[in-house]
Amino acid sequence: MSANTHSVSYVLGIICGVASVYLILLIVSLVAKAKYPDTRLFRFCRNRDYDERQLAVRGRAAGYAYVALALTVFAYGWATLMFDMTIIDPFMGIFICIIFSIAVYVLICIFQGAYFSRIENPKSFILLFSALAALNLLIGIRFLIHGPFLEDGVLSLNAINLIVGLLVLVVDIAVIVKSRMDSRAEEIDED
Repeated sequence: MSANTHSVSYVLGIICGVASVYLILLIVSLVAKAKYPDTRLFRFCRNRDYDERQLAVRGRAAGYAYVALALTVFAYGWATLMFDMTIIDPFMGIFICIIFSIAVYVLICIFQGAYFSRIENPKSFILLFSALAALNLLIGIRFLIHGPFLEDGVLSLNAINLIVGLLVLVVDIAVIVKSRMDSRAEEIDED
């Protein structure tokens, strides 16, 4: 089956699957909020956990990410039209543009000290990011070796795990580098 021809039942199955996950998460979060209103799990990434400087950096980073998204989508569309570029599935091309935009946002926030709130410890996320990167990269490499990574010479949706794994790996490395930079700055300040 070609990458561009999926049956209606296939598409509806994906939509129902995604919708059911969101519905389950909504129900679980509403029940948990009612039972445990002060739990930290449901205050994750609220703006009140960030100081004013962090909120300003996050706003600027979002602006840069939006510009990056617009430019990459424009470049992808232009290259597709001008060079009849059919080496990437259209959905995959847009997904790559979105991933690039997310990378711009995350990297700016990390290196400007605005990715984690003031009550979160970045070092605790390194293990989580490492596990996510390893899992996605392993799945992506499996598809690269054994699965239909390319369908009719076109990069298929099976490359998503590899691309997400690379993004999470870059984020993990950025968190490690930023943590080391902050540790060295604290050592210098103590001396």
